[in-house]
Amino acid sequence: MKESGRKFKKPLENLTAIAKEAVASILVSYKAGKKVATWKKDKKHGGVTLVPRGQLHKETVYGGTKDNYTARREINKDFTLKDVELIIDPVIKGIILKRLNDYGNEPKKAFNDLETHPIWFNIENKIVINHVKCKASYNSLRMIPKNEKRKRDYISFVESRNNHHVAIYEDEQGKRIENVVSLWDAVEQKKQGSPIIDKMPSDNLRFILSMQINELFVFDMTRIELEKLIFHKGYSKISKNLYRVQKLATKNYYFRLHFDSSKIGKNSGEIPEMQAKHLGLIKIIQTVDNMTGIKVKINHLGRIEIVSE
Repeated sequence: MKESGRKFKKPLENLTAIAKEAVASILVSYKAGKKVATWKKDKKHGGVTLVPRGQLHKETVYGGTKDNYTARREINKDFTLKDVELIIDPVIKGIILKRLNDYGNEPKKAFNDLETHPIWFNIENKIVINHVKCKASYNSLRMIPKNEKRKRDYISFVESRNNHHVAIYEDEQGKRIENVVSLWDAVEQKKQGSPIIDKMPSDNLRFILSMQINELFVFDMTRIELEKLIFHKGYSKISKNLYRVQKLATKNYYFRLHFDSSKIGKNSGEIPEMQAKHLGLIKIIQTVDNMTGIKVKINHLGRIEIVSE
């Protein structure tokens, strides 16, 4: 049987290879960082107010003093054994521990459906435990004053939430030092008119680099190698080593391959973290000295440039 239909001549013999190379050379651009805060006119009272551009602190509000403060916590499937150890009342703590032990120390099973399977404090009087008072100690604690005029009178405390950036410095002995700046602190620096990223620190420190969410870094090549690839437009080779900052914490920098959008985690259908690391989808750096990435940016024409800080 003869094939019917028209036959088209290939525009190029190696069209598929050319197309693959073009796709491999695409570098995905991201809007790095974000505004810390903006000044907004107060139409009702006059003047201007500094409005933060993100959540400054976690939802839990603590009471007490800075060295000894407490919070009311809800018992749910996220309440772990570590949280149980922070319960203040020893009787309630014992009841919660027993409940957790009965379910193999798995919070998702022990505290899954408390309406159907309540935790009884007194079954005769039908008193159940849904919330507990816990103690905690966080270095990121921030104090909320009663008012701006009397800053020494504090009514509550909160834990700062989002980190704005990480700055890395080097001392005279060549030792690297990390400074994690929360959004809360960044807003305070803007209020005072100080630089948000301190590139001229005291104590004989030399500024090395800073990292913000979505900033781009090239790993596993020297600066000279990268400069040569940029000059010869070897973007397909750069693409394999180009990562964006996804999460930042103290000595824990989480990078994602710039074009990757796969789900990584422990749930069904997600790629396990170890496998993702093996595939080169993510990089997790947990020491300041191992932060060897070269910061770059992609301009509006899609060209990559090394960032000099």
